[in-house]
Formats: sequence, structure tokens, C-alpha cells
Amino acid sequence: MFRHRFFLLALLFFSALLVLLYRLYLIQIGEREHFGPYRVNLAEAARRQQEKVLIAAPLRGAIVDRQDHSLLGEPQKGALVFPDAFLSAQAEDWRKAAAILQWPLADLRVAVEELDSPGLLRFPGNGRLVYLTDEQARLLAPMRRRGIAVVSLPGRYGDGMIAKHVIGFVSQDPKRVQALYAKELEKGLISLAAPVGQAGLERAFEPFLQDLTGTSMARVVYTIDGRGQPLFGGRLGLEEVANGDSPPTVRTTLYGRLQRTVEQALDEAKVEKGAAVVLDVRNGDILAMASRPDFDPRAVDPQSASWNNYAVKQTVPGSIFKVVVAAAALEEGLVAEDTPFVCPGELEKYHFSCWKKEGHGKLTFAEGFAQSCNIVFAQLALQLGGDKLAHYAKELGLLQPVGWRGELFRMGTFAQIDGEEPGQLFSAATPRTDGGVLVQTAIGQRDVQMTPLQAAHLMATIANDGRAMAPRLVQSLLYHNGQTMAEFKIQAKPDKPLSGETIRCLQRLLRKVVEEGTGRPLQAARWPLAGKSGTGEYVKGKTDNQWFIGYGPADEPRVAVAVVSMDTPADEKNKAIQVFRKIMDWLAARESMGTK
Repeated sequence: MFRHRFFLLALLFFSALLVLLYRLYLIQIGEREHFGPYRVNLAEAARRQQEKVLIAAPLRGAIVDRQDHSLLGEPQKGALVFPDAFLSAQAEDWRKAAAILQWPLADLRVAVEELDSPGLLRFPGNGRLVYLTDEQARLLAPMRRRGIAVVSLPGRYGDGMIAKHVIGFVSQDPKRVQALYAKELEKGLISLAAPVGQAGLERAFEPFLQDLTGTSMARVVYTIDGRGQPLFGGRLGLEEVANGDSPPTVRTTLYGRLQRTVEQALDEAKVEKGAAVVLDVRNGDILAMASRPDFDPRAVDPQSASWNNYAVKQTVPGSIFKVVVAAAALEEGLVAEDTPFVCPGELEKYHFSCWKKEGHGKLTFAEGFAQSCNIVFAQLALQLGGDKLAHYAKELGLLQPVGWRGELFRMGTFAQIDGEEPGQLFSAATPRTDGGVLVQTAIGQRDVQMTPLQAAHLMATIANDGRAMAPRLVQSLLYHNGQTMAEFKIQAKPDKPLSGETIRCLQRLLRKVVEEGTGRPLQAARWPLAGKSGTGEYVKGKTDNQWFIGYGPADEPRVAVAVVSMDTPADEKNKAIQVFRKIMDWLAARESMGTK
């Protein structure tokens, strides 16, 4: 009897031991990442218990280029100080750290002594975070075990950010948070202090970029032992914790390398105010869009206009508007390329003069286009009249926003491009039949306004044999696993605004500008190019808008480009042509190396 009971007890003991061993196997190996009915990640939970969170910030969705490279730049770096360890460091370590930071030794000691627990280094007195340069970060990195470590900091915008005016910026705006997210506020999923998009893609895609789960965070962490002391050999730095598929990533149509090249071209040409747009002729994708002056999205002055994206702001087009007048005159059958004109230099009735004071004399329409003769286009505008000019301007996309618009979920009509202005031909009070108004309108003055995006779109339409494609800035919204949340289809206008013969004639005229006219400086470019120059009077007698718009290669168009240097001293050489050529040469060089 006794041996039987002992056997049963031993069997129960070993059975229980086997169950415990099996459960231990599940915890340690078998199901460590999805344990139990709630699929708990035990390894992650254990790691979290060993971590100390120093800073946490809500995580917004990423914004990337067409190759999934971040447009937001690299995170800024700071110095994480462990005061107990650093205060016991040797004097040489203190002197070295102070020298790297370029601080007096006394200031460094004050800053460290102000910390009663591990924390980020701040300027003594004002408490502002210390941001490290790349060189400072490199020199401080070996001092981690001395009690001072380099960490990336949570922040929306970092070093090397491009396309700033396209992306826009975020800032705290409690009133807007309340207006947009009243229900989420009630549920505690967002706070009034959450940054919201104020311009650019940040504003247009705000409902998607904002995390509305309340759990997606960017945070700085370090590893601690069982007594709560830091482990310098453990995990330390910035990490992003996303909850499922929120918030999604915005994948743009921009090509990051080209975007950087366009920005550099504007800066090298010393364009202080202006913009450049590059479009894919075949589908309307915006490959690059840059604006100047530059601005810092981390410290925006609301009173400054520097954050405005001038690529979508209307301004005086000057002679590039002659492309529209030419299109209207050709389509209406008023002229052919060989139609003769006489430019005496002035139309006395309207006190209107050509830019060439002595006049061009006898010339054909094609020559008048290449030489940008004001008298030729003034005479055509008088024949066409204001209503016909307005009709063709609208058909060619100059009196309304041209960027991608369409249905998106249940949001109604959704516009990808924030702040895009519609352009203008006549103001409401301007008489369209007045001859003096028409001759000024013909050369893109008086009330005429156009955006660089509209100008690039005009060139792309002509280069694409008259087929108009809506400029698209965003390809898709992506979940974290790479699957598509929403796709923005390419949009083509159903009807061509001009006949095939008119388009072919315009293509020849635009090529003639480079071969024989005002665009001759582009003859030395890598590609054969076509386009139109323009000078629009910005401040009478003082400053001009300098333009060049066109496409390339002329014989097989692939890209259309519009460049404007705004409010430029009237006596300066055309900067737009310089920028236009640098962009086109860069693209041609990439193609010659086999890069699409």
C-alpha cells in the first residue's frame, strides 16, 4: 500500500515538473514573442522592465520620397548625462568634454550638478536643450562609459531635411486640435498640446499623419539594472514605438536627389525669392519642387513669409504668358508661323512699347515668338479679345489650381497641395474690351498672375502632345507593413485643350526660342531644349520676375521645368535660365549613366 501511494505521489510530482518545464519552454523559447491567449511578447515586456524612458513624444507619420528615403532629415543629437558617473569622472574627462562643447568648465559643472538623475544636457540658466554638431557627437561618443552619451533626440525635423516648403511645418495649436479632434480629445487619445500641421503636406495630410491611437511614440530610453542604476553597455538611444498601422507613411512623387539638386541650383544662382518645379511629362508627377527663401521648420516665425511655398503662389508672369496668346491665335486661325508682322517699337495709341525700343522691323510670327516681340503679341491680343484670351487661359490650366484633387475615403474632394493659388487673367473690375488692358495682358502684365506650378504644367501639356496631366505630389499612403492604405491614381484631362497642329506648331516655336531667340544661352546644354523666357515687371522700374519655362529633351520630352526668380533687381542677368540649365544638365547626366 505504501509503495503504491509513493508511486502515485512520484508520478504526480514528475507530471507537474513536466508541465512546469513545458511552460518554461514556451516562455523562454516556443512562444516568447506571442505567449498566452493575449499573444503577449514576453521578450519585449522583459526588455521594457529594464528600460527607463527619458523623453517621449507623439509619433507622426513619415514623409518619404518616391524611393522611400525620408525627406525629414536625420534626428538631431544631444548629450545624455548620468550625473553620478560623470561627477566621479577624472578631471581630464571634464576638460575634454568642456573643450568639445566649447563651454567654460564652470558652466559644464553647473549644468551637470543641476541634474539629480540621468537627463539631457541643457544650457545653464535658460534650460534650453544642447544640440550637438556631427563633429561634437563624434568626439563625445567614446565618453559613454564616463557618464556622458550621445543620443538622437525625438523631433519632427532633422539635419539634412529637404523639400521644406513642400512638407511645411507643425506647431502647437490647441484651437485647431479642438476643431479637428473633439471626439479623440474626449477619449484621451490626443492632447491639446499635440503638434498639428500648419502648412504643406503636414497640413493637407494632417488627419493621416496624426497618431489617433494615443500609443505611437518616439522616445529616448536607457537600460537599468535591478537596482535602477544605468547599464552603460545596454540599450541607449532613440526608438520609435508604432501601434499597428497608425500613423501611415506619406510616399511622395519627389525624387530626393533631384530635389536636393534643384535647391542647390537656386542657392548657387543666388535666387533670394523664387521657385522651381520639375514635372514628369508623361504622368504629371512632381519630381522636385523648391522655394526660396529657405526657412527652419523647427523655429517658424508666423510673421515671416519665408515659409510660403512660392511654387504654388501666383505672381506676375511677364512674357511667358505669350505662350497662351500664341496658342489662342494659332487655334483660332489668326496666324501661321510665317505670318508677317511689323514692329515699329511702339503702339502710340496705347502708349505701349516693345522691349526693343527701336523695334524689330519686319518679322514673321515665328520670329516674333523667338524674339519675344511685344508688338506682335499686343496686335494678336487686340484681335482675339478678352473673352477668347480667358477661354484659352482656362483651358490651359491658368485660372484654377492644377494640382491633384479627387475623392479620398469620406473626406469629399481632397487636394494634395496645400495653399495652391488659382492664377488670374483679369480682375473683377477690369474691362476686358479695353485696348489698353488687352495689350498689357498680352505680355503678362496688368492683372495677369500665374504660379510656377501652372507654368510647368503648361509646358508639360505642350510637351505631352496636348494631353494635360494633373500634377501629383503624393503617390500613396502606406501602412507600416508596406501595404497600401490609399493610392492616388494618375489623372489625365479627358479632352485635349488644343488641336494637334497647334501643339506641333507650339513645339517648333518653343524650340526656335533656344535655337535663335532669347533662350540661346541654353544651346550648350547637354540635351536639346525648348522653352520660353519671360520678364515680368514686379516693382515698376526697379525689380522684375525673371522666368524660364520649358522641357527636354526637345525631340523626346520627358521632363518639364519652370523657374522664377522673383523681385530681382531689373539690371541683373536672368537667373532663371541659369537654374533651368543646371537642372536639365543634371538630369541629362544621370540619364547618360543609365539612371532613370
